[in-house]
Amino acid sequence: MNKDIHSNPYDHSAASKGPQAMIVKKWADVNGDHIADLVSLLGTSATGDTSGAFSKITLVIEDGLTKATYKYPLPFKNGYTPMLFLGDFNKDLISDILVNISTGGSGGLIWNALYSFRYNQLTSLFDMEKFNQGLQLQVNYRDDYRVVVASSDRTLTVTLDVSNRKEYYTDIYSPNGKLRKPVNGQVLPLEIVHPIDLNRDGTFSLLANQRIIGIANADTLGYVQSTWDWYGTSFRLRNYSVVLYPF
Repeated sequence: MNKDIHSNPYDHSAASKGPQAMIVKKWADVNGDHIADLVSLLGTSATGDTSGAFSKITLVIEDGLTKATYKYPLPFKNGYTPMLFLGDFNKDLISDILVNISTGGSGGLIWNALYSFRYNQLTSLFDMEKFNQGLQLQVNYRDDYRVVVASSDRTLTVTLDVSNRKEYYTDIYSPNGKLRKPVNGQVLPLEIVHPIDLNRDGTFSLLANQRIIGIANADTLGYVQSTWDWYGTSFRLRNYSVVLYPF
């Protein structure tokens, strides 16, 4: 269900605290009056910081007709290299606002948000906490240096041969290839979400990536790629697949 951002307990006064710099700006009609609006991300960075880190990240929209300005501190106010894309995702012929912000952690995770600003009302097009967790898949090590990646309903099952990593897995496999104990990997939350125009009609879907790891964060086994389309009032999963990492 769409969620009006004004119902959230955001501190809108935070947008005006401290000096903020323009991070990125783009023009598009986001309120539906057929006049391009200025959409930008503002943030505060430490003096001399070249890492791309920003705090107090704020979404700012200037109405192209009235010049009225709307400021919305984002739920994830801190992050690295914020990105902005404007395009129609919910099929109302009005550009929506896609924001990607890296968390800066070792997992390479990125917070993704998608908003509609139709009629000058900012509304989230998906539940950010839930959507950014991505698909929940099981990753289980098996005997004979096999790893099985599967959905809970077993409609998708992929088996990966990791026998060329025997030296890396000496703690979990015996010399004859038997597991010493049950071992599970993990599918991490979403990395960046990309806009993709599958039908070349000017309406965008969401292409999401998740990394599959084995016994450690550095042990990348592959990626889950999923595509999400807008249906009526919400996004639904179109398809997904597992892309194995080359060993």
